[in-house]
Amino acid sequence: MPLFSLPAIPVIGDLIRYTVGPLFGAALVPLAAKGMFSPLTVPERFANGFPHGLPIRPSQIRAEAQDTATMGSAAAAIRRRYRELRMPVVLMAGTKDRIVDHRKHTLWLHQEIAQSALRLAPGVGHMLHYAVPDQVVDAIEASFSNPPPCVVQRVRSKPNLRPWRPLLRGREQGAVATSSLVQA
Repeated sequence: MPLFSLPAIPVIGDLIRYTVGPLFGAALVPLAAKGMFSPLTVPERFANGFPHGLPIRPSQIRAEAQDTATMGSAAAAIRRRYRELRMPVVLMAGTKDRIVDHRKHTLWLHQEIAQSALRLAPGVGHMLHYAVPDQVVDAIEASFSNPPPCVVQRVRSKPNLRPWRPLLRGREQGAVATSSLVQA
């Protein structure tokens, strides 16, 4: 999505964000909403309640462009740590999502996170929290009912209430602040 990253570039991005960006954005917001909800229709409560001026403000255009520019590299940087997750993880996706391919992304992530629960919503697009809100709530509640086992171990008998002090004094090389409990 390099084209959508242009408004993040200094000077050129400023020019885009304060001139043509809001005009194109105003024309594209209804199409973007239609694509997010597809194959379903855009719900009336979204169409009437969405602040249509928000995504076309220059500051918002820049923020979205920066997200677009960095999303891929940020996701790649953390992907090696997915298997370390120890909290309940519920993955939900619509099988007709035209924004994110559930087979390529959601199923893969489910395989990476051992204790994850996967819930697919047949015939639903990207905005499944609008299409099947009861299923989203059920999934969240189920994650609290059946949390994955966590092992808690003590790392020191007396918590260090001032972990920064050795760093400020320069007495201990490589000291880091830790809590008295960690998840293993």
